[in-house]
Amino acid sequence: MGSEQRQHARTRCFKYCVLMDHDGETYEALLGNMSQGGAMLMVSGENHLHVGDLYDMMFSDVTTKFPVKRCVKIVRFDSKNIGVCFQA
Repeated sequence: MGSEQRQHARTRCFKYCVLMDHDGETYEALLGNMSQGGAMLMVSGENHLHVGDLYDMMFSDVTTKFPVKRCVKIVRFDSKNIGVCFQA
């Protein structure tokens, strides 16, 4: 069995978020955990998400007045969970 190696510590957060592609199509998700390098999202329902796709991820944070927007790349995807890494 291989061991899972992470570069950054993860923090559970369970926040509502939205993924939006360059055409404006949106997907609702639940932000399950987040680290400095990426996040794990939980999705349900029909979607057209694929590994390698780029999206804007938007969510609210209690430390800011405005929603946070990060560019993300999908690096892992199964029927219910999406792993994304933050892009520069």
